[in-house]
Amino acid sequence: MHGRLAQLTVLCLIAFFPVAASAQGEGGDPARGQQLFRQLGCLECHTVRGEGGGGETKAPELSTIFRETIELEDGKKVEATEAYLLRSIVDPEAQTVKDYPKGKMPTRFANLSDADLASLVSYIRVLADKDLAARLLPATSVDVPVEIAPAGTPVAMWVVLGLSTLGLAWV
Repeated sequence: MHGRLAQLTVLCLIAFFPVAASAQGEGGDPARGQQLFRQLGCLECHTVRGEGGGGETKAPELSTIFRETIELEDGKKVEATEAYLLRSIVDPEAQTVKDYPKGKMPTRFANLSDADLASLVSYIRVLADKDLAARLLPATSVDVPVEIAPAGTPVAMWVVLGLSTLGLAWV
């Protein structure tokens, strides 16, 4: 009985305290960011490890941008930090990268929730570390559309699966 209680405790800890929280930073979920990135059409202009960017407008490669020094159209240089990435998403006209067209990135992303914005930034940040990306991101091609499940689904599934493997029944 104590063994089952220990298993249930571990399952609850996994369900309610994300294992990769330190890698996600500021609450952003890189896997959700990857889904959003695909669904919002970001690959139309941006590339990730050479995939995407098939649209008329070309935008920066994002798998290597985090922590890189970026030259802006005005000649200034900035580091691509989380703050820079967030600002580029919500206010794309604020700091346009040199040699990329101004006014092409949609401004509708400013209307995303804080959680979704944090997830997009987290996704871009995780891309810079191939080992971390391999551990945290689904192993699917970046150009395959993915449906977003309701936010509570994974936690509920872990608990249900965990309880059923422990042989516990609902009374």
